[in-house]
Amino acid sequence: MKHFVFALIFSLFALASCDCSPATHFYPAGNSQTVATEGIRDGPRQGRRNANQRLMSHIKERTVLISVDCTPINDDVAKMLKDLGVQNPSGVGDGWGSGIIVRSKKGASYIFTAAHVVEFSNAKMAEYFKCEVHVQREKDAGTKDNKIVASLVAKSTGRDVAVLRVPVDLGVNTELELNPFTGEDIWAAGFPVLKMSRNSKIISITKGTLATANIPARKKSFGNYHRVTSQVYFGNSGGGIWNKEGKLLSIVSSLFTGNGGDPLEGQYNTKPVGEVLHILDKSFKYKEVFGDLN
Repeated sequence: MKHFVFALIFSLFALASCDCSPATHFYPAGNSQTVATEGIRDGPRQGRRNANQRLMSHIKERTVLISVDCTPINDDVAKMLKDLGVQNPSGVGDGWGSGIIVRSKKGASYIFTAAHVVEFSNAKMAEYFKCEVHVQREKDAGTKDNKIVASLVAKSTGRDVAVLRVPVDLGVNTELELNPFTGEDIWAAGFPVLKMSRNSKIISITKGTLATANIPARKKSFGNYHRVTSQVYFGNSGGGIWNKEGKLLSIVSSLFTGNGGDPLEGQYNTKPVGEVLHILDKSFKYKEVFGDLN
């Protein structure tokens, strides 16, 4: 009888230490994929490590570098700009940031980003330049390889969100979280490139919490925003904020800086994915992006 009681207690202890929650499924490339299920046979610590690695891979696969490459519209303009003292006319208006592959289908993929990432950075000189928006995945980021030209599907400067289309099936889809809760764990991902090292091709992923959800902007037409504690840097703009299930909550929009120009810790604003769906609805582009499931 003693052996039976000991065996029963041991069995209950083993069951209590097991995370037997169901897996969370996603649908990249048309297939189901487990992202955040903790391993049991490898032990809790190794299971958490494996789950974290799967989540990081899931996020990286969906994060892209976005660059805006501009050149003067003709030689006369280039000469005029040089005469005005512009040392690098081909660099005026160039910009970069991050984006998220949200929808892939046959012959096309759609990317969420921040509007200011894809806008000409010097509005007073925009008429003198022609610009192209390019998208690259991590393995090519910071090089001249595999730059995919993107077209604009929808954009709102006030809400600071935009949707791009590339004529390539990038093979992944992303689930959206429309009802996040304050205090949940989140991860911010993007390419924190700097002007002095813009060939950076390293994705930065930082963990934090959703500090406040759905804060109304001062102007109603600017929609709502989230505030997050995950560290973000210049270049993270347009990158994603993700939860532990691998769902996209929001898009990095703005940060506050101190006297030295460095980002202030915990002062990062992001735009909920609902804001992007809003502008897709208003521009009658929702069906183009989400209308079928090839």
